[in-house]
Parts: sequence; C-alpha cells; structure tokens
Amino acid sequence: LATFTNLVYTGSSTTLTFTTVSLGNTSTSSLSVAGTANKLAIRTAPVSGASGSLLTTQPVIEIQDSTGKVVTSSTLSITATVASGAGGYLTNSSSTSATAANGVATFSTLKLNGVVGTAYTLSFGGTAVSSVTSGNLNVTFGAANKLAIATQPVAGGSGELLSTQPIIHVQDVDGNFV
Repeated sequence: LATFTNLVYTGSSTTLTFTTVSLGNTSTSSLSVAGTANKLAIRTAPVSGASGSLLTTQPVIEIQDSTGKVVTSSTLSITATVASGAGGYLTNSSSTSATAANGVATFSTLKLNGVVGTAYTLSFGGTAVSSVTSGNLNVTFGAANKLAIATQPVAGGSGELLSTQPIIHVQDVDGNFV
C-alpha cells in the first residue's frame, strides 16, 4: 500500500502514472482542475440583425482560469456593453447581464440598436476577470417605426402650390431610413 498526502498539482489536465520495477505501472484517469476565474472568452460570437431586433445569434461567454479552462464552479454575472461604434446601444427586455451557470453565461434577449453602416463591437465584463470584446457587428435596417419630416413645407400664395414641398422619411427606431 502506498499513500500520498502532499501531492500538489498545477495545470489544467494530466494523468498520473505510478511505476514499480517489478509490478509495472498504472495510470489514473485524466485529472482536470480549473484554477481561479480570471478571464472571459467568447464561446459563441454574437451576430447582429436588424437594428432594434434580437441579435441573430446570442453570445455565450465562458469564465476561464489562466490556462483557458472553464471554471465550472463560477456563477459570475457578465455584463454586455457596446465597446465601439458611434450611436450604438444594447437593449434587453430585462437586463444586459447574464449569470453564469457551470462557468458559462448565455445571453438570450440582447438587441443591438445602431446606425446602418457603422461597425460595432460588444464588450463582456465581470468582477475580477479580464473582459473580452467581440468582432465587428453591423446592423441592418429595422422595421418601420416612425415618420420624420426631412423638408418642412413653405406656403406660397393662397390657392397656389406650396413653394417648398414637404419630404417625409420612414425611419426605424434608431432613425435609419427604411
């Protein structure tokens, strides 16, 4: 019988092999140990859609240790924000945060509002971990939401055509022309 009391393991996964000269060797199954959560990684990248609509693909964020292993004990709250792109903002029916389960935060109702033709990136952050930023997202035109007067009419004489005719634009919720 051999008993060990002070074995220490550092790393993400390995197997231990015990060997004797006369009896051969035996190995453990793979040991996989996650360290302390210190960074985030994008498991599923967000994909945008129409401005003001749900992202076509919702982001999934992993909480990882320094070796890239998912810290399955983490229940960290992850917050999404617009990192770059003028005029962009996120909306959600309840929150722009998601709480991790088993080290993974899954967003389900994020909406990116913005200006068509502008590249946006999203940042994901949490307490005591390095944040991560998505690749570029570009919104398309949203659904018609409002009318906007582009050119105000100017009256001429009574019974005459207006000297300046009005121009009306149909816009989505963010002012993009539809």
